Amino acid sequence: MLQMKLLPLFLAISFGSFHRITEKENEERKHQCGLTFLNTRAKYKSFGGRRVKPDEYPWLARLVYYEKLPHGYLRPHTCSGVLISQRHVMTAAHCVSDRDECGNVENRELDQIYIYFGSYCAHYRTCKNPHFAANITKKNYKNPSDVANDLAIMELRDIVSPRDALPICLPQKDTILAKSLKLAGSGVDTTLKGNLHANGNQVVDLPLREDYKKPGEIGTRGPNSSACNGDSGGPLFQVNKDNKNVLVGITSTATSCTQVLSVRSVYFADIRDNLEWICGETGACQ
Repeated sequence: MLQMKLLPLFLAISFGSFHRITEKENEERKHQCGLTFLNTRAKYKSFGGRRVKPDEYPWLARLVYYEKLPHGYLRPHTCSGVLISQRHVMTAAHCVSDRDECGNVENRELDQIYIYFGSYCAHYRTCKNPHFAANITKKNYKNPSDVANDLAIMELRDIVSPRDALPICLPQKDTILAKSLKLAGSGVDTTLKGNLHANGNQVVDLPLREDYKKPGEIGTRGPNSSACNGDSGGPLFQVNKDNKNVLVGITSTATSCTQVLSVRSVYFADIRDNLEWICGETGACQ
């Protein structure tokens, strides 16, 4: 994973022209966002560290980037993401970034980033029907300690069908964080021998660090659960009074899952501080 921090606010780096959803599409987004199960309004269930069920969390995305190696070999890297409109996916900036020989941050090749929706995508080797990004825009992300700016938005080449995925809800600027938050992602299950990739997406409960006050960041800390490799870019969320799932953070960095620790910390970019940027780039507005 990486580490932590804070920096400028609405300065962003964009690659290509971004397409925003219309006001009508935004109203539809707000109406259908945040469901726990696809095609049903099944009652929300609280779990702590278990596999996501079929059609659960229909806004959760798995990102697979294939790094080109010598002799034609490809090395897969996995991250997570979250659908915020039928056209846009949010993730961590470091999930879509590389560094050139001078150490400058640059975008990864768009056609090498595969985006999958659906909890049936048990492993990146068996995932089907990938989506691809047409454009990427990022905050002014510069290094692994820059948690507050570790945000990227991908505009998809094709709109995602509501039959396949639905967006998560966005928070209000003044949304109060719950004492217990949820993290979903496609990371490593450290209970598996050899630290293998989890067989399907996972969800864990994370206690909020109420004493953590770094601008633009959210911190969690607790025993027995953490973000792992592959969870970067995944959604930190809570349930509102209307029983809808609301995005409050994007996973940036955490203490290592492989270390034996009594308490583990995870750090997230705070979505509440980025609503104006998200609205301006995507049309997904509150």
